[in-house]
Amino acid sequence: MKHNKIIEGNVIYNKRDDYSSVEEIRGYLDCEGADTRGSFPHLTTVGGGLYCEGAYTKGSFPQLTTVGGWLYCSGADTRCSFPQLTTVGGYLDCYGADIRGSFPQLTTVGGYLYCAGADTKSSFPQLTTVGGYLNCRGADIRGSFPKLTTVGGGLDCSETDTKGSFPQLTTVGGYLDCRGADTKGAFPQLTVEHTNTTQARRRVSQAFLDQGFLLSDGILSKIVFTRTSGGVRIHKVVTVGQINETYCIEQDGVFSHGDTLKEARESFVYKVSDRDKSKYSEWTVETKITRKEAIESYRVITGACEAGTRNFVETHAGTDKDEFTVGEVIELTKGQFGNEEYMGFFKKQ
Repeated sequence: MKHNKIIEGNVIYNKRDDYSSVEEIRGYLDCEGADTRGSFPHLTTVGGGLYCEGAYTKGSFPQLTTVGGWLYCSGADTRCSFPQLTTVGGYLDCYGADIRGSFPQLTTVGGYLYCAGADTKSSFPQLTTVGGYLNCRGADIRGSFPKLTTVGGGLDCSETDTKGSFPQLTTVGGYLDCRGADTKGAFPQLTVEHTNTTQARRRVSQAFLDQGFLLSDGILSKIVFTRTSGGVRIHKVVTVGQINETYCIEQDGVFSHGDTLKEARESFVYKVSDRDKSKYSEWTVETKITRKEAIESYRVITGACEAGTRNFVETHAGTDKDEFTVGEVIELTKGQFGNEEYMGFFKKQ
């Protein structure tokens, strides 16, 4: 089967199909364990996640610039696979992978960056901002992050040779763990007041704003415009990897998204309201629930807005089943807004 330039939905890679004309995939792309060399010569955008665990992707994505969701390439040979990639909206997981030279143009990761045990030498020469945590425990990261200024979550570089690795790093929003690491000269710009403090977390948000991005509830968006009315900020945005303009309301550090301004306002009221969670008090991580119950319970427990939840369901692999366990929902939403709150609710049971 030969595919058109734009694929509206999700794609599970099939070696018998012809993807040579595809320029945009608006859902997720799953090519786990496949040899995809030369398969996507013109692909520039994946709206959802890109899953290539254990795949042979060398040279597979020469024109890819944007992944709207997560990029999972754990255990893959990704050398030279992403020469034009600049933005990953969600997390980037390359645990144990050989990623030398894989991300020469990557500047922004909206979620966490997990490269523990990977050979990352010179892998991220342009990377400036990571919205979540950065875990490079046990990795060879010498010279890997010459321009990185901001890590939104914690930074774990324990048991790592970090000598000269973070010359421009000024802000870490969470903890800093470098036990057993050689950190001589590693953090010349980083100060105590900009590590795991409220001030540090404000600087994280500003770092994205300075690039024209809004990072809110784990969703990375390009700002079209922002206006303020009565203490409420109204952002018109385009979520990374998507094409439609949507809205995000911001007030007192609380965000809410909607396809329309009315929907964003209604979701904001819902998020700050006192939601009744009692109907889930008997559930455990083993409880089997329907897809509808999974979505409903996640929104009630975490306050996740309707638009953000819908976008996640439409663009992430594994969300199209009819039935889940609560534990599966927790695993699927790892790294997303509300995941820790949802997981914590059931740990208390």
